[in-house]
Amino acid sequence: MKHVSLFAFLILFLIISTIPAWAQDEDLETPSNTEESLIQVKEIAPYSYCAIVMTGSYDKHSEAFQTLYEQAQYQYIDADQIPFGIYWNDPSNVPIEELSWELGFAVPDTQKVEEPLVLKKWNFPLVVSRVYEGAYDDNMNAVYGEIFGWIGQNNYVPAGPMQQKFLTLPQQDDEGHWGGTIEIIIPVEKAEK
Repeated sequence: MKHVSLFAFLILFLIISTIPAWAQDEDLETPSNTEESLIQVKEIAPYSYCAIVMTGSYDKHSEAFQTLYEQAQYQYIDADQIPFGIYWNDPSNVPIEELSWELGFAVPDTQKVEEPLVLKKWNFPLVVSRVYEGAYDDNMNAVYGEIFGWIGQNNYVPAGPMQQKFLTLPQQDDEGHWGGTIEIIIPVEKAEK
């Protein structure tokens, strides 16, 4: 997200600033350890979402957001939901040009969409969640490490793609690095003993 157009983030800001917290999430348990108290296990009811599907570098986020919201407006799709990214690969194990990801937002199950948008379904009811605020850099990578460590220590295994909900408008600092507040969501299931 190094070269993000002002237009795309202005749209994002307007959308994010007018929506309440997502009501579908229900907390199940919160670890007692202070470090880990930010990590929660949640149940999320399945929902449909409208997405733009992408392949390649994450530097295309600006382009993807712009297409998503331009098409939503053109197709009269209500985009009044928290936007999110779904990331199907581990970028440490997959070449950049093969990364598979998408940006989207929740819509009614009956929503009609036309290309280049697609209608998809989030069907991962049990997730581990943690809110992260800061730069999209190595600190965020460390938080992912913390989450995956917690998953293993608490007898869970990953069970689907990672999701990042964009809770605030991404901002650029004085050095040109992007950051903001996101909710990291990782589908899990109990490990077999």
